[in-house]
Amino acid sequence: MNKLSAQVKIYISLVTMLAAALVLRYVPHFYVAQEDILVIILFVLISVFSEYMAVTMPFVGMISVSFAIDLAAIMIFGIPGAIMITSLGYIGSFILNIHSDERSLDKFVFNLSLFIITVTVSGLAYQDAINFFGDKDHWHLIAALLAAVVFYLINATLLAILFSFLKKKSLGTIWIMNMRWAVPNLGVLAPIGYMLAYIYPHVGALGILFFFLPLLLARHTFKLYMDMRNMYLNSIKSMAAIIDAKDHYTAGHSERVTKYVLMICYEMGLDEEYIENLKDMALLHDIGKIGIPEQILNKPGRLNEAEYSKMKTHPVSGYDIVKNITFLKNPEVCKYHHERIDGKGYPEGLTGELIPLGARIIAVADAFDAMTTNRPYRKGMDPAAALKELERCQGTQFDQKVVTALTRAMEGMETPE
Repeated sequence: MNKLSAQVKIYISLVTMLAAALVLRYVPHFYVAQEDILVIILFVLISVFSEYMAVTMPFVGMISVSFAIDLAAIMIFGIPGAIMITSLGYIGSFILNIHSDERSLDKFVFNLSLFIITVTVSGLAYQDAINFFGDKDHWHLIAALLAAVVFYLINATLLAILFSFLKKKSLGTIWIMNMRWAVPNLGVLAPIGYMLAYIYPHVGALGILFFFLPLLLARHTFKLYMDMRNMYLNSIKSMAAIIDAKDHYTAGHSERVTKYVLMICYEMGLDEEYIENLKDMALLHDIGKIGIPEQILNKPGRLNEAEYSKMKTHPVSGYDIVKNITFLKNPEVCKYHHERIDGKGYPEGLTGELIPLGARIIAVADAFDAMTTNRPYRKGMDPAAALKELERCQGTQFDQKVVTALTRAMEGMETPE
């Protein structure tokens, strides 16, 4: 969180002050019997390990399995004890990760404050539910479920506000993406936390160690998923590199088109998941060129009619490749990125909004990069001149909204990473 904006600094300060107020309100009431000291230590150590082994997730930062420990701590020790355990757990994990490039004081303060607030508010929800329904086992289950839901709602909301400031994206979009990843986490960890609190009075510290194994399994599952996702993303990048290596006159084209596609998408305020899927297709939009002879791809001059006809087959060839890759979404985007709004494009001559939005976005990004890149037979255009050309062709060749989005992005936004 380097070079934070004034908005972000104010927001972090407000969250920190709220957390400090909650600590002053509840922690002075923390009391632990001598026989429970070992249990508290075990809780803290497992919390430290859970946070230290957190898994990086898309859009939402890190996900750990410490929530199960937090929920159990709320049920067993109340709000003061839960605040102490979650705070010491995060502080311990931060110390262990002190040399990580991702660690910063701002991030530490915000995350610690976030843990304190979410544990406190969810603890209040748990206590209020018990006071309302009564102190029976089945009501404890309902109260624990309510506390878990409140925990994730508060956590997702506070994180979404921060990321909306940092990334200048829609709060609603980021919140939905946070909850989309949080729900599976909730479904796995809430039962573990409840069972840990339920069994603890009967088996003591042994129960904590017993439930450590399911936590490790949950963490391992999250890690496997992210490893698979990263492998597929690396495969996408490798395929894009193969395309660019074959067509050396347009080396780096796929990466640049992807950059412009992201700029357009963010300017249009599109859904984060849609953007992520379109990013993959932007990298692979020219994969059909693998089947085009190199003497055509690398010809140092304009193509003749026969060569151009051969070149025009690459969208369909590319579609035939990507449609069979199960983790790629919207493969038709690859097929239609050379269609025109007026129906004079290829391969099917689609018009207007019959052309998928992703294909219309890639068409504009593709054309912009083609115009601004040097070729053997001409020098690349100035970006401003290329934007003028796109504007001249909007409504006939290109979607006007997409052209407008790129123009605004080039004028007022930094290039997204």
